[in-house]
Amino acid sequence: MSNSRILVFDIEAAGVHGLKADRSFVVCFGFKWLGDKKTTVLTVIDYPGKDCQDDGPLLKAANEILSKAEGMI
Repeated sequence: MSNSRILVFDIEAAGVHGLKADRSFVVCFGFKWLGDKKTTVLTVIDYPGKDCQDDGPLLKAANEILSKAEGMI
């Protein structure tokens, strides 16, 4: 296996005012590095913001992880 850092991830979102995509927020970001056994899930509760629908801090943490990947699945 190569030394590439390949990230496997999934994002879950919740709708506000129904299921309109333009009015939703990210609830969790799950990820694991290809070849690792450990899966990590970050949730909006782990990064409290202005209110329970403020996903900004969670998205910032997810972006930091995504930026370390050489490839994504």
